[in-house]
Amino acid sequence: MKKIGGIGVALIVFFASLGLAKATCDTTEMNRLRSLASNVKTSYKEVFEPMEDGTFTPPDGLTDEMIEDYVAYRTLFEVYITNLTEDLYIEVKDTISGKTTKYTYKDSNNGTITIKNYNIEVINKYTISIYTTNTDCSNSKLRTIETKTPRFNNYSALDYCQNNKEYYMCHMYVDYDLPPMEDFVKKINKYITDKEKKQQQEEEDKKNQGFIEFLKENKSTIIIVSSVIVVAGVGATVVIIRRRRRVV
Repeated sequence: MKKIGGIGVALIVFFASLGLAKATCDTTEMNRLRSLASNVKTSYKEVFEPMEDGTFTPPDGLTDEMIEDYVAYRTLFEVYITNLTEDLYIEVKDTISGKTTKYTYKDSNNGTITIKNYNIEVINKYTISIYTTNTDCSNSKLRTIETKTPRFNNYSALDYCQNNKEYYMCHMYVDYDLPPMEDFVKKINKYITDKEKKQQQEEEDKKNQGFIEFLKENKSTIIIVSSVIVVAGVGATVVIIRRRRRVV
């Protein structure tokens, strides 16, 4: 009985050690987890979300029927964190709220976490730290991703920008701090002046190029006409000279 009991204890210890070995956070496991973490990606897009009745004021001039059917939308950014798996979880910190929020695979939609940002007046930066759900590797941060959403550019609605939307300070959304209005006006006016000069130069170059092309295409005709003019000039010179000599 003692022998059997000893064998039983040995077997229990053996199988327990197998289980521990399997769960150990070794190099192979860490490489697998890092590979999963490297697949996690981020993106964002502008979204127009319908507003609930009573949370907005319809514009003036609408009839009662139009007001009843009127739907207002608010603009926001949706940030997407994709390819999350059951082996991973993330902690997301943003600069607007200053809070850190934990997300697991259960919080996702088939591995995609969606975060809504309603404050589009400022740049919001996100720091995404990726960890593993493997408790033996729980102290290991696998990867950190940083992303940000831009801010709405109030200058883009000004008359200065209506015909200059390509100018970097006229883009609807920007990812940098805007200068004071005075500096903006100086820069946009300089841009408009330089743009007009460039357009004028391009038009002048186009005219000159057109004349050069005309000369190339009609080279033979121009040479013949020039030759006739030269010959006629020589003849006139001879006649005049002869006439003058006769008078003398």
